[in-house]
Amino acid sequence: QLPWLSENTPLKSRCSGRMPASSYASRAAAIMADAGYGADTVGRVESLILKRDLRNDAEAQTLEDVACLVFLEFEAPAFIAKHDDAKVRDILAKTAGKMSSRGLAAATELALDQRLSRLLREAVSGPA
Repeated sequence: QLPWLSENTPLKSRCSGRMPASSYASRAAAIMADAGYGADTVGRVESLILKRDLRNDAEAQTLEDVACLVFLEFEAPAFIAKHDDAKVRDILAKTAGKMSSRGLAAATELALDQRLSRLLREAVSGPA
């Protein structure tokens, strides 16, 4: 049993073993406060973890872009191997929708396999 999971944790979180963002934010805040960080710094980290005001906060948007780029480069290849093109295109469209134009430009520089690259292009450009 993972320490952050309890019978009150939503079923989806219990099944995936993933902690909700609010739990990460609370845990980070507690650790930082114990380490002596000030309230402003703790609040900023919480805001970044919770992706508050993503489109208007350049630092938060950069963090989201990085998370999406990591997914594309390291996690998407295994994911797409298990799913059909329509499902992959849908997930990639949602991923691209979270990214800034700068993040999308960086995605074009990744060495992605042919199928992933094609599906990402299709997801970004929309239906043909």
